[in-house]
Amino acid sequence: MKKLWIMILTVGMIFLLAGCVNSDKENARKTAEDYFAAVQKGKWEEAEALCISDVKSDFQFKEYKTGFQEEFQQMGLNKELMKKADGFIDDCMKESIESYKAGKEEEKEDSENTYLIPVSLQYKEISELDFTAGEIAAKDKLNRYIEENGDALQKIYAQKGQKALQTKILEDTLDFVLDEYRQLVKDQKAEEREAKVFVTKKEDEWLISKIIME
Repeated sequence: MKKLWIMILTVGMIFLLAGCVNSDKENARKTAEDYFAAVQKGKWEEAEALCISDVKSDFQFKEYKTGFQEEFQQMGLNKELMKKADGFIDDCMKESIESYKAGKEEEKEDSENTYLIPVSLQYKEISELDFTAGEIAAKDKLNRYIEENGDALQKIYAQKGQKALQTKILEDTLDFVLDEYRQLVKDQKAEEREAKVFVTKKEDEWLISKIIME
């Protein structure tokens, strides 16, 4: 009877350990999938929360957004216009990942707390996009706007000065200018890329520690 109980307990422990391993794999995989789902929806805080604080990633979303924001701030946009500019940046970054599919997770040999999740992507490298066509189209629309509103713009300049004129032009034209660039990003053809996502267990949480694009 004693031997039977030992056998039952041993088998039970095997199932328990197997269940823990499977659960860890599923949780690691879910973290990777949730990250790309958050990026597609433009939920950057959610995506960042799924990574360790010093994550090493080939996706430079934070740097990309900061760089664009600095460019827009130099244009002297007011709060409302800056909100539109931020929306444009988010739209561009959301467009970068057209689709994703996580593959079979692999445990890293040098770390029992880390899984490698291969992810196949349909990806747009927006940081390398040539915006020349959008710039030309935007300038054409700007020229038409100035031709059609020349008298009113001259009046604003005469009464309120250069800064007021600049603000008026930005308020009237920023939407269609950004739409031209937004369309360029949408029209960009996605390429098939592979990403290696390393997910590490930190204090009972599975968080992304590294993303490598191939």
